[in-house]
Amino acid sequence: MAGISSEVLDLHGDMIKKLREIFSRTQLNTILDQAVSRRLLTNDQRDKVTSMEKLFSELKANGVIDYGDYERISKILNDQDVEAKKIIDHYTKMIRKKRDAGYSQGCHTEGEDSRAGPKPKKTQISSRDPLFEDEHEMEQKRPRNAGALRKPINDTHDARIVHTWKKAMDAVGFIEGPCCTGTGFRVGKDKILTAYHVAEGITRKDEHSEPDRSLLETDDVCIKFNFLKGSDNLPTFYFEDKLWGDKEMDFAVLQLRVKDNTTEACYPEGIKRFKKASPENTFALLGHPEGKPMQWDPNVRILESNEEEKRLKEMKTHWRSKQEWGFPNIRDKHSVLFDCWVQHGASGSPGIEMASDGEPTCSLMLIHGYPDFVFDKKKYQVVPDDHPYMIEQGVTMEAIANKLNKMGKDAKAVKKEIFADIF
Repeated sequence: MAGISSEVLDLHGDMIKKLREIFSRTQLNTILDQAVSRRLLTNDQRDKVTSMEKLFSELKANGVIDYGDYERISKILNDQDVEAKKIIDHYTKMIRKKRDAGYSQGCHTEGEDSRAGPKPKKTQISSRDPLFEDEHEMEQKRPRNAGALRKPINDTHDARIVHTWKKAMDAVGFIEGPCCTGTGFRVGKDKILTAYHVAEGITRKDEHSEPDRSLLETDDVCIKFNFLKGSDNLPTFYFEDKLWGDKEMDFAVLQLRVKDNTTEACYPEGIKRFKKASPENTFALLGHPEGKPMQWDPNVRILESNEEEKRLKEMKTHWRSKQEWGFPNIRDKHSVLFDCWVQHGASGSPGIEMASDGEPTCSLMLIHGYPDFVFDKKKYQVVPDDHPYMIEQGVTMEAIANKLNKMGKDAKAVKKEIFADIF
């Protein structure tokens, strides 16, 4: 610790103590998962971290943070609790003041030139903005380890993850109608699961008309698979005029058909594994927000009840001064709340986890974002400061299965086809 004053060390320790007090063990696990996915920690380090103090120690050993420079971990912590950034910003200011005073008085670490002065401040990153636009940019900006022959950290992963996400991606489709798009995914023998409001939207001739179910069996409505950036000639399928679902719970099961009704359909393989939704596990969402090529949003976690209460209180305080509240049915008994990046247009996206054998397993489906009005660009333009006060909702697979079981003989058969005896 040569050259670091005791005052800086004390402030650093006090900051970590404050952060430790606001995060549960479940939240810490989510933070660690995100740190690994962003290559701030190795898998081996992640398994050893049992506290906030140990996390910061490992991050400093990896050169990710330094005294007064916490930007890279601040974003991850802030995604879990907006109070974290306030704490870090508060202590960062004090630590830098003490640290820089030490530099100006000739206090410096071994090997440093005391004449170099304080370290330049890093650019602050918005709390919900990605660190880099894409992987290529991340590679360009990652330190090259000064030409060393050995990689600075071990960032290997269980190769099953490739199998999991390839199978999940193949099952997710881009749903398109005359004036509406959304996301859906393959289930059962020849079914698509999506949000009810997506199923209604794709049966409107224009944005001002009422839904017309007969449009479902026309060629104006379809689902395209493998819609990735740069892809074309997408496998495209169509629907019959059949729907099993519930408007209040916002889910719909649609029946696929082939366009000419004669050839044997070769549908993409569907999701076959399902489980109960739990805040103990992180999941990823795959969808088509705003009609874009497929997006993958990893390390999403369901909020626990106490976290929901705290978040909703903060949200309503933030939005009260801007617009009327837009939170209808936000705490519905059939659904759960979480933070994600795939939002408007991604309704119908499955929440996927990797099972122990590498198979993709679905626990929920994205159906809604809150507050309502922020997704209407004619009424409101979202700014970066709004993002911590937005939240998403998903209906659980268990709730869908139970509802289908109570909707009559045909719906019960659909439940059996999709979920078997899982729920």
